[in-house]
Amino acid sequence: MVAPDGVEIDWADFFGRYRPLAVRVARGLVGTPERAEELVQEAARSLFERVQSQNVRFDSVAHARNSFLRTTKNLAVSHARRAGRRPAVHSFEDAGEPIVPTPEPPANELGPRLADALAALSPPEREALRQRYLEGLSYKEIAARTATPISTLHARVEAALRKIRGRIGKDAPPA
Repeated sequence: MVAPDGVEIDWADFFGRYRPLAVRVARGLVGTPERAEELVQEAARSLFERVQSQNVRFDSVAHARNSFLRTTKNLAVSHARRAGRRPAVHSFEDAGEPIVPTPEPPANELGPRLADALAALSPPEREALRQRYLEGLSYKEIAARTATPISTLHARVEAALRKIRGRIGKDAPPA
């Protein structure tokens, strides 16, 4: 579907690509995977309905992604507040992916450098990154699993990301 004067977006591909990130955003705010999934579905439906009925125009896929994530976050914050829960995640960056699109170097260039950078991390740093970004666990969940203070986990993840960016160089996306 093409919004007037906007980019063509393959919505099936779009939601397949950005749904996992939206679920992480929502889960960090509402706590339960089931409710997070429901909120992401509601955000997707809202976005799609706006595109159909109001002729919303997106300048780029990143523009559509930001709208989708912002809608997801707003729905999750509203839900958390209604439930009397203080939201734990306050920005998309906390969810593990920058909101601003970053250019990606060719995979054949980045792959070996990333593998080397990951290998250079200490085992605790590697494990914290794995659980946070590959498993999508919150810091609280990782702390409960590993009996490690949340502040220590934050420090490990930040140190690991700094080390990776330092080894990969300017091509590394911001944390």
